[in-house]
Amino acid sequence: MCRRRGTKAEEAARLAEEAQKAAKAAEEKRLAEEKRIADEKAKAAEAAKLAKEAEEKRLAEEKRIADEKAKAAEAAKLAKEAEEKRLAEEKRIADEKAKAAEAAKLAKEAEEKRLAEEKRIADEKAKAEEAVKRAEEAQRAAKEAEEKRLAEEKRIADEKAKAAVAVKLAEEAQKVAKEAEERRLAEEKRIADEKAKAEEAAKLAEEAQKVAKEAEEKRLAEEKRIADEKVKAEEVAKQIEEAEKKRMEAEKKLAENKIKMEEAEKAAKEAEEKLKALQEAEKAAKEAEAKAAKEAVAAVISSVITNEANKNDDLKKESKIDTNKAEKPEEAKVTEMATEEKKETDDKKEVVTKNDEGEKKETDSKTAKDEKKEADEVKEEPPKKVLKPRPPEFSGYLVALGPHATNSATHVLYVSPVKGSKAICFVVSSRIPLDKWNKKMVKVSGKFSKPDNWVIPLLEATSIIND
Repeated sequence: MCRRRGTKAEEAARLAEEAQKAAKAAEEKRLAEEKRIADEKAKAAEAAKLAKEAEEKRLAEEKRIADEKAKAAEAAKLAKEAEEKRLAEEKRIADEKAKAAEAAKLAKEAEEKRLAEEKRIADEKAKAEEAVKRAEEAQRAAKEAEEKRLAEEKRIADEKAKAAVAVKLAEEAQKVAKEAEERRLAEEKRIADEKAKAEEAAKLAEEAQKVAKEAEEKRLAEEKRIADEKVKAEEVAKQIEEAEKKRMEAEKKLAENKIKMEEAEKAAKEAEEKLKALQEAEKAAKEAEAKAAKEAVAAVISSVITNEANKNDDLKKESKIDTNKAEKPEEAKVTEMATEEKKETDDKKEVVTKNDEGEKKETDSKTAKDEKKEADEVKEEPPKKVLKPRPPEFSGYLVALGPHATNSATHVLYVSPVKGSKAICFVVSSRIPLDKWNKKMVKVSGKFSKPDNWVIPLLEATSIIND
């Protein structure tokens, strides 16, 4: 019995010693855990510091972007003023309008990129705030782990007291130690999870730094692009100024060409009116001549008929007096007289016809002389060039139609080489190799016409020189 009690006491002592060993091991683990938690706290503080630095960089980036936005707004304002001035001065120049529209498009794209950059920075800010929030959660979890550790230490102390009391308590302590081990394992698992979260927070902080660095690089690239766009805007303004000069010169040349065309059209119209008047006078003269000739022929024929009637009356009277003569000889005589009268009548008609022809020739000769006299008078008049106007002459930039060329038109003449410049006319020539003058400022002249259903006129070139 005593031996059994001694065995139980030894067993209780052994269990108590094991419990002490387990408690010591738990204490060592607790110290290691405290050290690990302290390291995680330091890492979390470092992550918070990095997040703060990222936030400061983000604020600086926002300020820089605001400055860039102000500069972009100023540039847009300047571009708008230049656009308004250009529209006021160049209403009919499509090329400058297209370039201004392109500049507005570039400004719009810059604004869209700026908005996208702001959105991206806002997203980065949200990510940084999320990282800070996760770091705060890690600190809170570490604090909870510390509280649990203290509670665990208190519980282990209670278990030590209970193990020293009795074997039963030692058995309970053994059970409690097992539970403590399980809790410790769970705690280790939880701490591992928190460590993973802290590592993720550190990773997010690194990503935030990386994003901030990329934002800085993009900002520098954006500044460079804005500078390039400013240079382009200055070049566009310079091109607009040059185009304005060219437009003024082209308008001046166009006005001169228009005056020349109007003068040529006026001269052609006057020549046409004079020709029409000459044709009408000739027609009236011919009608009067034909009428006079007709009246003369009718008068001659009437006179001949009257003379013949008188002769017939005389013959009838003579035939009544000579009644004793034979009938047949008288009939033969009458027949002979009728034949002579007919011959005489034919001769008179021939004479009348010849006289008419002579009068007609005389009239034609007179008409021809009058016409020649009028033509000489017209030639002596100052506007001699009205009948043969000088070929119209145009100055501009010659461009080949290429695959769109036809037999009717192979080239087109523009006011200037500026893109979108107004077209003056189509050009074609059977004598001049126009391709030799392609994409050059030229002065071309020739026959000018306006075919039906054509938007712009046609010039059949007869001469061409450099302008």
